[in-house]
Amino acid sequence: SSVVFENVVGTGSVTWNTVGAVTLGATSAMIGDLTSTGGAITLGANAFSNGNLDAAAAITLGAGAEVVGDLTAGAAITLGANAVATNILSYGAACTNCPP
Repeated sequence: SSVVFENVVGTGSVTWNTVGAVTLGATSAMIGDLTSTGGAITLGANAFSNGNLDAAAAITLGAGAEVVGDLTAGAAITLGANAVATNILSYGAACTNCPP
């Protein structure tokens, strides 16, 4: 796993590269792009992420979670009640509660 800081001026300047699964608890907040090359990404209820999420496995957003960025998953994407993502790019299985 690694953290890369590039041109640390804007919110897109931090990239979190992880090998395994990543879970952010309820009401957690993070800034930067998050990539999981070997697991799922889960955001708890009302968690906030300002950056893209890219997972080799599933992505799950808890109720009220918000992602200002793109979602890309190798497996299913599940959005809890009132969860929001700026852009759902691709997924390898079903996309539950995703906008049409």
